[in-house]
Amino acid sequence: MTIQKKEISLRDACNLIGKSKDLFAPVKEVMTNAFDSIVLRERTKSAFKPHISLELYFEQEKNLFDKQPIKLKKIAVTDNGIGFTSENLFNFKQLANQSKGLNNRGTGMVQVFCRFDDIQIDSNFVENNRSQRINITWNA
Repeated sequence: MTIQKKEISLRDACNLIGKSKDLFAPVKEVMTNAFDSIVLRERTKSAFKPHISLELYFEQEKNLFDKQPIKLKKIAVTDNGIGFTSENLFNFKQLANQSKGLNNRGTGMVQVFCRFDDIQIDSNFVENNRSQRINITWNA
């Protein structure tokens, strides 16, 4: 018997899980991921000074009623945590992955895609005793 595989798009996942009413849900998600990354690096016993930087980009556009609502356009987070290792990349690609065990339900990525059209990850990390870099963009 052939095993069939069902795929779900990021937009389907957003429709299934639902967009959070909290405008800042994606901000909280990316900050939680940055804190998790710091905690994971601390577990390696390497001495370092934890650092997280958050930048929020807003834009204002006129609508039909000549109102100018402010929209959160982009979030940029930089941290010096463990980085986006191969294991982290695998987990990131899985919907509802609970592998981190740091109060992670695995659906935060979907909340980011409910608010934004893409996610870009640029990460430097050490894996197998080698410095590596990953630079990937996902479009919803």
